[in-house]
Amino acid sequence: MEGQHRGPWLVSARWDVAVFGGSALLAFGLLLFGQLTGALLGGLFLAVTNRAFRWLFVVSLALRIAMAFLLPRLVHERADRPTIGARALLLRIVGLATGGAVLQGYALPPSTRDPTARHE
Repeated sequence: MEGQHRGPWLVSARWDVAVFGGSALLAFGLLLFGQLTGALLGGLFLAVTNRAFRWLFVVSLALRIAMAFLLPRLVHERADRPTIGARALLLRIVGLATGGAVLQGYALPPSTRDPTARHE
């Protein structure tokens, strides 16, 4: 391994495991927290509304649509990286984009926007 350049982030095997394993554990923890919180809030909503499943569906749909429109506004483009754009991100969140959430082997196309222009 001596003499090989592994890049600025790949320092050692221990570092790789700590960084990538730690980020994977953090992502798993956040997903688990989100699932448990959503299940508990849904159960609480059903208990309070006397098992009104239709209202739960309506509230869930409204919140999902609100998040689908809010999330692309929170993602800002970077001049040093290609982007898929806010519209494509919106379609991916909603699940209407080609390939849906499957991103295996997907390469981002180069950005067609001017990197010097300010987007607000």
